[in-house]
Amino acid sequence: MRADAAALSESLAFALSFTDPRTRAIAMDATPPPLPPRLRESFADRPDLLERLQRTLATASDFEAAKWHLEDLLSAFIAEARDALAAAQARADPAAVALAQRDLQRRFLARSANGGLGDLDELWEHFRGEPNAR
Repeated sequence: MRADAAALSESLAFALSFTDPRTRAIAMDATPPPLPPRLRESFADRPDLLERLQRTLATASDFEAAKWHLEDLLSAFIAEARDALAAAQARADPAAVALAQRDLQRRFLARSANGGLGDLDELWEHFRGEPNAR
């Protein structure tokens, strides 16, 4: 249930961002903000999650907004992993439970300031306007 609400919220925010002329101009004229390297590493085997992260970054107008968007979406990823863990526990499937626990742990690490959000230098440089970051 939480995962559905998070996905709907994410889709709505993405769609609405293009109704704002400022955001639409940013999305059309500029290169997309880079995904932080630790997040790329954390989800290298999950292109679906990387795509969602990239889409949410595309809606950000500045560094702080980009960071908040990432934090919110990573929190939604954690909620989805919790739902998957609960479903695996309800099925009493030890292999699925172990896999879901590892996935949840990985998502918590990605959401932490010492994990996936620990290296935001490229993102900062992108919004600061450094030519080598675009």
